[in-house]
Amino acid sequence: MRADSALSHLYDHERCIAVLQDGSQREVWWSREDWVFYFPDTEPPEPCRFERIQEWRPASINP
Repeated sequence: MRADSALSHLYDHERCIAVLQDGSQREVWWSREDWVFYFPDTEPPEPCRFERIQEWRPASINP
């Protein structure tokens, strides 16, 4: 496991909502193995670089 951070508490393949730098909201899922978010609606799943994410939250948490 990586250093303790909010990301280290996510489950593998946990669905999250990411607010991207352009203001759009996208569903992403977390990969503990790769330590990166992926867009699930692309084939193959495209990694979402951290620089593109303004903020994120688990999908189970309503704003």
